[in-house]
Amino acid sequence: MALLELDQVSFNYGPITAVRDLSLDVEEGKIVALLGRNGAGKSTTLSGIAGLLKPRTGRISFEGNPLPRSQVSRVARMGVAYVPEGRGVLGGLTVEENLNAAAFGHGLDRREARIEIDRVLEHFPAISSRMNQRAGTMSGGEQQMMVLMRATLTRPRLLLVDEPGLGLAPIIVRAVYDQLIELNRDEGLSVLLVEQYVELAVETADQVYVLQKGELVHSGPCSDVEATTDLVATYVG
Repeated sequence: MALLELDQVSFNYGPITAVRDLSLDVEEGKIVALLGRNGAGKSTTLSGIAGLLKPRTGRISFEGNPLPRSQVSRVARMGVAYVPEGRGVLGGLTVEENLNAAAFGHGLDRREARIEIDRVLEHFPAISSRMNQRAGTMSGGEQQMMVLMRATLTRPRLLLVDEPGLGLAPIIVRAVYDQLIELNRDEGLSVLLVEQYVELAVETADQVYVLQKGELVHSGPCSDVEATTDLVATYVG
């Protein structure tokens, strides 16, 4: 049984169908990439899984149970964390205050928050020296790492990540991906990511899905990185 399963799911914005009849699986402990051109429906799909959009048709299941529709907090409590495009840091607060706000918001007390912050810092050692720095003054790469820390504080089973490399230099994108791979390897975190860097996404993922104008046009394993990258490029350009 897949950890996450979308069965013939469609999402609309008013009368416009953004995603049509999408079926997609994320297996336990796997990294899955959802690729496509701008406007293909990738971010819409992540938003819908996270509970921000109500599916028009179809079924979204997590561990075999239906995910609540349009109920973000309940989806999060079930073990699904969401990192939207744009990061959304609280720029006037320090890194530690950002992390504490997330921890307290999920019901952790101060002692529990400290334990979980120390745990995620092991995966993001570069942030250790930034804990008292205002988040808004950090580089884009550091902010992205902090947002990933914030999302994984509560030990989610599944992480939804929208464009983690957006606006970052290639070397920084690689560093961010290294942390995602480490979380997947060391903590068994399953990941569904949307990314513009096709080759890196294919290199990182176990499985790839490609959307074109809201419809699934390709799905398959990423065992052959070069061949898969070339195939995906025919759709993504």
